[in-house]
Amino acid sequence: MLLSREYGSFQALGGIVTNADLAEEYPLEAPRCGKCTACVSVCPGNAVEPQGLNRSKCFSNLLEEDAMPDTVGEMPDNYFFECDICQDVCPWNRKHLSEPLKTAFGDTFTNKDGLLELFRFETLLSMDEDAYNEKILPLLTGVKLPYELFRRNVRLAWNGRRKALKR
Repeated sequence: MLLSREYGSFQALGGIVTNADLAEEYPLEAPRCGKCTACVSVCPGNAVEPQGLNRSKCFSNLLEEDAMPDTVGEMPDNYFFECDICQDVCPWNRKHLSEPLKTAFGDTFTNKDGLLELFRFETLLSMDEDAYNEKILPLLTGVKLPYELFRRNVRLAWNGRRKALKR
């Protein structure tokens, strides 16, 4: 995980291609995880390994792929886009989970009542493509998950939830 003192692991990497001289050196910092293995122990796909991530096993990666491996028969809880269970347990993210950053995207999650209704299985399962494009797609920053994959992922999550309830 890439960890920042200020933002925890809630970061996205980007880049700019240029021929401008932007040379600047920063000192390397020691890993911040220490002996913590919270993310390793909760990953449902066993994708988080000490000091690394096996992207081919990561549910967040698999949920964006057309071909879902046969080994993934159900999703935990109601994840249909990004799993982020590892992000939820990271001690570096505690303050951001309790108080989202003051950004347009972060402010979306302070309206918990509206989101709770939006993310109920009944709502997601009945959502047509127009409603998906209007209500869900704007929340998916950086990736345009096709409607067909969204539907497949919601069905996988729903099947996983139904199996869990029967146990």
